[in-house]
Amino acid sequence: RDKGMWLEFRRVLFRSLDFYNGFSPETGRPTVRPVENVRAVSETVYELDRSELEATLSNVSELRGARFIPNFTPDRQVDGFRVFQVSPEGIYGKLGIKNGDVITSVNGIRMDRPTVGLKLLQTLKNENVLTVKVKRRNKEISFTYYIK
Repeated sequence: RDKGMWLEFRRVLFRSLDFYNGFSPETGRPTVRPVENVRAVSETVYELDRSELEATLSNVSELRGARFIPNFTPDRQVDGFRVFQVSPEGIYGKLGIKNGDVITSVNGIRMDRPTVGLKLLQTLKNENVLTVKVKRRNKEISFTYYIK
């Protein structure tokens, strides 16, 4: 195996390129800072310290705790974003998000375009409560996050 590049099923990893930094070559998952200031009140209700939210939103690399791709309906419309490679120690894993979940809305705003998600990131710092609707195994779940 070459020290600078190796092949794995359906992907090529380059150690010397910037986009490799922050990803584990063993798991292919992003390496993330463990999140500690999140408390599960129930399966769908969580409390999150504002400092944790601010630390996550202020550092783009912190958002690597999962990957997102558009989720398409049978008629080719985007109805949310499918989540995969969720790091259990990262912010998404600690907030109850699981691999395969489809995030359909945040605070009533439909997640039907990537630009919506980017705009939302800018406004989250000022929120005290977030409501996230998720499709999991064809069932809709509503998560509530209280930011303290």
